[in-house]
Amino acid sequence: MNRRKLITILATIGIIAALVVLLVGCSKEITTTTTQTTTQTSTTTTTTTAKVLKIGIINYLGWPPGITEDKVIKILADDINKKGGVTIGNEIYTLQVISYDTQNSQETAVAAANRMVYQDGVKFILSDGRQTSGFLDITDAEKVVVICGTPDPSILNPKYKYVFNATSINTSPAVTLGWFAKNHPEFKNYVAAFTDDREGHMINGIFGGMFTAFNIQKTDIFYPAQQTDLSAVATQAMQLKPDVFIWQGSETTVVKSMKQAGYNGQLFAIDAKPFSDLTRTTTPQELEGLIDGALPTEFDPPLTQGAIDFKALYTAVTGKWDDPALDGTVLFNCLIAGLQQAGSIDTDKVAAKISSGMEFDTPLGVAKMIPRADMGSGDRTVDLIVSTFIKQINNGKPEIIATIDPEEGMAYCATLFKAK
Repeated sequence: MNRRKLITILATIGIIAALVVLLVGCSKEITTTTTQTTTQTSTTTTTTTAKVLKIGIINYLGWPPGITEDKVIKILADDINKKGGVTIGNEIYTLQVISYDTQNSQETAVAAANRMVYQDGVKFILSDGRQTSGFLDITDAEKVVVICGTPDPSILNPKYKYVFNATSINTSPAVTLGWFAKNHPEFKNYVAAFTDDREGHMINGIFGGMFTAFNIQKTDIFYPAQQTDLSAVATQAMQLKPDVFIWQGSETTVVKSMKQAGYNGQLFAIDAKPFSDLTRTTTPQELEGLIDGALPTEFDPPLTQGAIDFKALYTAVTGKWDDPALDGTVLFNCLIAGLQQAGSIDTDKVAAKISSGMEFDTPLGVAKMIPRADMGSGDRTVDLIVSTFIKQINNGKPEIIATIDPEEGMAYCATLFKAK
């Protein structure tokens, strides 16, 4: 082999070797870049993936309280999500609301609870209280926390460990009536008018226990729920010569009839009704002197910081303020407070926190969970009391005449619960 041929062969080998080194180097560089990209993508995904907390609503969406409560809870949950979520312990959660309609049927409510618990995996349920007692055997067995608003005593059965009444439906009327009886001992003859239907008789039953507790005698009048001409009701009531006239709900047609019949006695209501509701069928002049429970949102400015904040939020979202019921805000605030104060989404820990005298802020003011020894709850706090506001209509406008904090209100409630 001559010298020139040898040099050519060696040169060729050198070129091939160089190409191999180059290709290997490129291969290593490509592999490293891909790994780094994958790692970066993985890290980004881990950082941005939000934890989701499911909250269920089981309400009857065929009546205004259920509809309003459903809407209010969704507004509050959406507001939390827009602010980045809720911090519970060391984690941040966005809220996913799942809502089902009971259609005012216990069978449908039970089916909704089954689906929510076993298919949707919901561990926290808010409810308007209609048909709630029908599905508690399901939720309690699965350690699902249920927070509702209802006077139904069956939810306070001590066998249930994960259900709570978190509205003042059992306490604020008692506080209002107790305060009224204490401050107006001159009134002896009370007459109350109720619709002659399931709702009217249920409310009368609740009111009856309260009046008995405070040693107040009242005479009841029942009239057809769909009746619009209530002059006969007013005539019947006037014959009883009442010192105090009471009626159910925010329907004030019966009050108009009483005024037209010449009634000049004291008007009184123990369940808070916004002034805007009271004046839908009756003039402010016809309501002159009325003493009634009050909502902090019906005044300008609202009476609590929570009411100020909620009124601004609700108005911004809906475009108007239409005096929505506030029960939904209290249910929602109770759940969020329970989660945050427990520092966990573990339902055992959340239930333990709520049932240990938990206090939390609401648009109604500071709320406090209380025990119901009369229902067998022992020291577990399963019911709720909140600040109670009382108004009187003077010169055609509502004015606050009393503010009763939870501590003072408990004295009136103790009288009622002991009497039961």
